[in-house]
Amino acid sequence: QLRHHHGPHGWNDPDMLIGSSAGSKLVLTQAQSRAQFSLWAVMSAPLMLGANVMKMSSFDVETYSNMRAITINQDNSGDVGTVLTT
Repeated sequence: QLRHHHGPHGWNDPDMLIGSSAGSKLVLTQAQSRAQFSLWAVMSAPLMLGANVMKMSSFDVETYSNMRAITINQDNSGDVGTVLTT
């Protein structure tokens, strides 16, 4: 459903990425954090971190520096992912 609202003057912006690093006000499990990043990447959403990058865990650094996911997110076409099956 979000696909219809995505494009110039209507980009999906589900908010900041939370992460799984300790010490943040909000913390996800590692699985939740990676799933959130994957969803943001496929939705072509802004990849903004709501965490202190100087205190991120190695897991979060690995997640947020995944060039394959970033390449999908930054695709020049600006297309958003499509649900193939439910």
